[in-house]
Amino acid sequence: GEIPLDFELKTLTGETIKLSSLRGSPVLINFWATWCGPCKEEMPLLVEQYNWNKGRGLRVLAIDSVAFDNLDDIRKYVDQFKMTFDVVLDEDDKVSLDWAIMGLPSSIFIKPDGTVAAIKVAQMSSAQLNEYLRLILPTG
Repeated sequence: GEIPLDFELKTLTGETIKLSSLRGSPVLINFWATWCGPCKEEMPLLVEQYNWNKGRGLRVLAIDSVAFDNLDDIRKYVDQFKMTFDVVLDEDDKVSLDWAIMGLPSSIFIKPDGTVAAIKVAQMSSAQLNEYLRLILPTG
């Protein structure tokens, strides 16, 4: 597994998160947008899995390219879907470009050692999400 490009982005609440500082935790990065239909269907699954697995250290970074979205819409969406994980703002779409994100939603699963376990482009079913999370969550 390769070590992904590091990035530092602000959360919706104004904190800064650096990907490399999450080393030691399993991380699910999800690229999404408020206007993306499949994201709307997938987001409840991410919320559910986060709530189940945050005790095992799972971190979710939901990245929205603000260049193509709107802060008010993002805040409403986060409330509506009860997204309590980190929602981070890619101000100029740089992170999406660095990762060569081809479509939304796209998910990147990162192991605690910081390497990429899997990249999934397009909406996941509950079963698929479980399979991918198994690659990064601590066993037991």
